[in-house]
Amino acid sequence: RGALRLAAARTLLKLARCVSLGVGALLGPRGWHRLARVMEDADPAVRAAFARKLYTELARPFSIEKRESKRGAPAAFLHARTLGLPPHYTVVLALAANDADKAVTAAARAHLGSLVGRWRAASEKFKEPRLMPEAQLPWLLHLLAHRPAFGPELDDDPSLPSTQRALDSYLAAVTAGPAPEFDVLVTITNLVKRAHDRFSTSRAVHVAADVARKLIEWRGRGCKWSSMPVPNLSLPPL
Repeated sequence: RGALRLAAARTLLKLARCVSLGVGALLGPRGWHRLARVMEDADPAVRAAFARKLYTELARPFSIEKRESKRGAPAAFLHARTLGLPPHYTVVLALAANDADKAVTAAARAHLGSLVGRWRAASEKFKEPRLMPEAQLPWLLHLLAHRPAFGPELDDDPSLPSTQRALDSYLAAVTAGPAPEFDVLVTITNLVKRAHDRFSTSRAVHVAADVARKLIEWRGRGCKWSSMPVPNLSLPPL
């Protein structure tokens, strides 16, 4: 069954690369959550293979090999080879911070660091803020808040250790550069705290945003950054 779960997840990742197929809209946030939770599958082999596939599909637009032509191949095929997953899929790798297999955790951390750097360069090159790694934080907050384990963990330990580990794994990668955007991260968490969760009446996503805010402040200690909100930032429809 693990092989079937992995095959289904790998197929969805490949289909999600082609925006014209509308897989993202068909999945919706809840379907995307279920797909992302393959990163927490009971089978460690499934988790490791899913992390590798996720990285491969996210890195496609940046791969020289995928941009090279194959003699005689149809134009549609050549175009599809260069398509990658939307940047918000990057946050799924942060779930590996809680993996019992340290090899999976280490590999996912390395993938995360590589992808954050590539998406940041793409955002600056194309002057497209939605590609910024910071702009993907709402997806991670929503994903964590809707994990089945979130409520029981909050009841058991209000510090939410597994949520903290996943968030800190992502924030560590995002703030690792020479000029971390702490003001952007804080503005995004404030927007999430004021937003209404379309898929739940609970305040779970607001609690996750509070945890993220504390981690951002801890990572930003000693750094110079503005506490003023950053204009023209918006949230995805979650």
